Order: sequence, then structure tokens, then C-alpha cells
Amino acid sequence: MTLERSSCAVTIAGSASVLADAAGDGIVRTVDGARIEGAVRPRLRKKIDRFTQIALMATDRLKPHFDGVARDRVGIFLGNDLAGWNYVHAQLERLIESRDPLSIDPYVATAWFPAAAQGEITIAHGLLGHSKTFSAGYLSGGVALEYAARRVADGSLAVALAGGVEAPNAPAILDALTAEGRIDAGHPAGEAAGMLTLRSRDQLGIARMTISSPRRRLEIAVDDVVDALGNAETVYCLMPSVAPENHRWSRAVSDIESVLTARFGSRLTRAAAPQRDMDVGSASFPLAAIAASEMAAKGQAVLVAGADFDGLFLASAVTPMHAGEC
Repeated sequence: MTLERSSCAVTIAGSASVLADAAGDGIVRTVDGARIEGAVRPRLRKKIDRFTQIALMATDRLKPHFDGVARDRVGIFLGNDLAGWNYVHAQLERLIESRDPLSIDPYVATAWFPAAAQGEITIAHGLLGHSKTFSAGYLSGGVALEYAARRVADGSLAVALAGGVEAPNAPAILDALTAEGRIDAGHPAGEAAGMLTLRSRDQLGIARMTISSPRRRLEIAVDDVVDALGNAETVYCLMPSVAPENHRWSRAVSDIESVLTARFGSRLTRAAAPQRDMDVGSASFPLAAIAASEMAAKGQAVLVAGADFDGLFLASAVTPMHAGEC
């Protein structure tokens, strides 16, 4: 039995990223508060978690790409795995100690859950098109990109804003990530957002993106998109950045590289991941796609390989817009 290839091609019209400051000590890196204060008004900051604040920062930078589009033709698709624990952690501690329900403020219900960022973005920009949040582990942002691409390709939307966001600096989250072996002082958690504007493949943009369906085998995901890479002499590859001490994930990344080397041979060149040796969770795949689009704008063919490290894979070929394409 031959498995049918399944991929979707769209245009990357724009992108925006927000990354934690690389400097710092300990097991987490955060976005400078002054950057957030300059982008999100004080009254709103009191009502929403940091992951939503960071997502709003990134989306605001994409506004020129959807400003003139009917709002019912624009959708937002976000991957988020860790939600708004920053907002609720201290309040839960107070509730447990006091048993007083008034120690929880009324905005917890709308600030804590994974879809909070999607909701605030639709409100801020008046978006009325189909929108959705994905919580699928480390690959959440990649799954959001894949779904968004299909909604653009099938004509459901004219523009999709898609990507991933995390703000993993609540104590409970850091304890969990440390216990899982995902982070340490040499590979800390990092706040981040990576957002792309997607349009149909017949539109002009920065680069062309062909993305696979989520697959249970990397080889099948790569087969979904390999034709888009054509006969490029060099295929640059972006893969997840993981903590070296996380032996299970490190072995998985080595396996990914082995599969790609077997597929492309000497054509394959591994490029540096854009998240600067941090665990940025759901933002990982979108940030790699943004870096790939910048490389494609310079004429390079790039393969982005992603995994949730529980048996799910995604691949995307990001390639130059050819002369005469429109």
C-alpha cells in the first residue's frame, strides 16, 4: 500500500518574532518588560498573561499585511502548550493558603487558558475569520501553521496569521520542564513568539512554503514536501534545538538528522536554529519557518523539520519566490 502524499503550498507574506533576551542566569530567559510596556497598554496588561502580551506584540507588527483585507477573511491560528500559568500561579497559592475564593481575580478565566492569546488578538484587530488554538506539545506552533496553510489554500481565508507563543516562566512550569529534562542552566526556557502571515500561493511574498501533514514517520513528512525543493544543489535544514542532557530528545534529533542525511546526502547542510539555545516550546517550528523564509529570500532552499518527541513529525520546504511568479 502506498501512502498518498499530503502537502499544502502557500506564500509567506510577512513574519514577526519576539525572543527573550539571551543574557541572564538560571533556567529561564524573559522578554524585557520595557518592550512589553511599550507595546501593550497598562490596563490591558493587568488582565492578560505574558504569553498573550507577547503574542499581541508580534501580531501588531503584521498589521500592514492584513490592514486592507475584509476582517471576515482574516483568521488567527496559534500554537500554545503552557498557557497562562504566570498569571494564575501566585493567585492559586493564595487561594490554597487562605481558602478565600476572592483571592482569585475575575480575569483568571480569560487569561489562563491556551486560547486566550487568540481571543485577545481577534478583539484587538476585529478579526472575524475562522480562528483556532492548538495545544499539541512542542509541535503546537507547527500544527497551527499547517492548519492555517490549508485554510488559505482551500479559499476559506484570504490571510492567515499563524505561529506559536510561549511564556514558560511560572515556577510550576519551570519545575515541570526541569523534571522532564527539557531545560537547565545551559539550555534555559525562553519566552518567545513566532508569527507568519500566509496568503495563497498565487500572491507575491517573501517565500513559498510547502508544508506536510502531521505524520507518524519523518520520512513520510519529508516525502510530502520534497518535490518543492526541486534540484537545489544545497538543502539547508533547520531542526529543533534541545538540551544536550536531555538524552531522549537529543537522540531523536540525531535520528532526524540521520534520516535527512540518508535522503539528501551531501546536498544537506544543517543551519543554526534561531532560538539561540533556548527551549521556546510551541514557538520553535514557527521561528524556524521565519528563519527559513529569510534564507529563501536570499535564494536558498530550506527544509524545516519538527517533532513533538512523542512520535509526531512535520516538515516544511521553504523556497524562493521565482522570477515572474505572482
